Amino acid sequence: MTENENSPKNLRKFLESDDPAIVLMGLSMAKGSGVHEELLPPILGLYIWDDDPVIRADSKSGFTKHASEDIQDGVVRQKVTEDLGDIPDKRAVE
Repeated sequence: MTENENSPKNLRKFLESDDPAIVLMGLSMAKGSGVHEELLPPILGLYIWDDDPVIRADSKSGFTKHASEDIQDGVVRQKVTEDLGDIPDKRAVE
Protein backbone atom coordinates (compact mmCIF):
# COMPACT_ATOMS: atom_id res chain seq x y z
CA MET A 1 0.00 0.00 0.00
CA THR A 2 1.19 3.42 -0.73
CA GLU A 3 1.40 6.23 1.79
CA ASN A 4 -1.52 7.95 0.05
CA GLU A 5 -3.77 4.91 0.59
CA ASN A 6 -3.07 5.11 4.32
CA SER A 7 -3.62 8.85 4.61
CA PRO A 8 -5.95 9.86 7.46
CA LYS A 9 -8.49 11.17 4.95
CA ASN A 10 -8.65 7.84 3.09
CA LEU A 11 -8.64 5.75 6.26
CA ARG A 12 -11.48 7.86 7.69
CA LYS A 13 -13.60 6.84 4.65
CA PHE A 14 -13.01 3.19 5.54
CA LEU A 15 -13.79 3.75 9.22
CA GLU A 16 -17.02 5.61 8.45
CA SER A 17 -18.32 3.00 5.99
CA ASP A 18 -21.66 1.26 6.53
CA ASP A 19 -20.07 -2.04 5.52
CA PRO A 20 -18.53 -3.83 8.55
CA ALA A 21 -15.93 -5.56 6.34
CA ILE A 22 -14.73 -2.19 5.05
CA VAL A 23 -14.57 -0.80 8.60
CA LEU A 24 -12.49 -3.80 9.72
CA MET A 25 -10.20 -3.30 6.72
CA GLY A 26 -9.78 0.35 7.69
CA LEU A 27 -8.95 -0.59 11.27
CA SER A 28 -6.40 -3.10 10.04
CA MET A 29 -4.83 -0.56 7.69
CA ALA A 30 -4.74 2.07 10.44
CA LYS A 31 -3.07 -0.31 12.91
CA GLY A 32 -0.59 -1.46 10.27
CA SER A 33 0.48 2.03 9.33
CA GLY A 34 0.28 3.56 12.80
CA VAL A 35 -2.82 5.40 13.88
CA HIS A 36 -2.66 9.11 13.12
CA GLU A 37 -3.87 11.21 16.07
CA GLU A 38 -6.81 12.61 14.10
CA LEU A 39 -8.15 9.06 13.62
CA LEU A 40 -8.33 8.34 17.36
CA PRO A 41 -11.81 9.94 17.81
CA PRO A 42 -13.53 7.85 15.11
CA ILE A 43 -11.75 4.72 16.37
CA LEU A 44 -12.87 5.51 19.92
CA GLY A 45 -16.41 6.01 18.62
CA LEU A 46 -16.35 2.55 17.05
CA TYR A 47 -15.00 1.09 20.29
CA ILE A 48 -17.78 2.64 22.39
CA TRP A 49 -20.84 2.65 20.12
CA ASP A 50 -20.57 0.19 17.24
CA ASP A 51 -23.14 -2.62 17.30
CA ASP A 52 -20.70 -5.21 15.95
CA PRO A 53 -18.68 -6.87 18.76
CA VAL A 54 -15.83 -7.71 16.35
CA ILE A 55 -15.50 -4.05 15.32
CA ARG A 56 -15.66 -2.95 18.97
CA ALA A 57 -12.92 -5.39 19.95
CA ASP A 58 -10.70 -4.48 17.00
CA SER A 59 -11.14 -0.75 17.55
CA LYS A 60 -10.44 -1.16 21.28
CA SER A 61 -7.20 -2.91 20.39
CA GLY A 62 -6.19 -0.14 18.00
CA PHE A 63 -7.19 2.64 20.39
CA THR A 64 -5.39 1.22 23.42
CA LYS A 65 -2.29 0.46 21.35
CA HIS A 66 -1.96 3.93 19.81
CA ALA A 67 -3.59 6.39 22.23
CA SER A 68 -1.37 7.85 24.91
CA GLU A 69 -2.00 6.88 28.53
CA ASP A 70 -3.24 10.42 29.22
CA ILE A 71 -5.88 10.12 26.50
CA GLN A 72 -6.93 6.67 27.69
CA ASP A 73 -7.15 7.88 31.31
CA GLY A 74 -9.30 10.83 30.19
CA VAL A 75 -11.67 8.47 28.38
CA VAL A 76 -11.99 6.28 31.48
CA ARG A 77 -12.61 9.30 33.76
CA GLN A 78 -15.25 10.64 31.37
CA LYS A 79 -16.99 7.27 31.19
CA VAL A 80 -17.04 6.90 34.99
CA THR A 81 -18.45 10.43 35.37
CA GLU A 82 -21.18 9.69 32.83
CA ASP A 83 -22.05 6.37 34.48
CA LEU A 84 -22.10 7.67 38.06
CA GLY A 85 -23.00 11.29 37.62
CA ASP A 86 -21.70 13.93 39.97
CA ILE A 87 -21.56 12.68 43.54
CA PRO A 88 -22.08 15.74 45.74
CA ASP A 89 -20.64 14.29 48.94
CA LYS A 90 -19.76 11.02 50.66
CA ARG A 91 -23.36 10.42 51.77
CA ALA A 92 -24.26 9.63 48.16
CA VAL A 93 -22.23 6.42 48.26
CA GLU A 94 -23.26 5.22 51.72
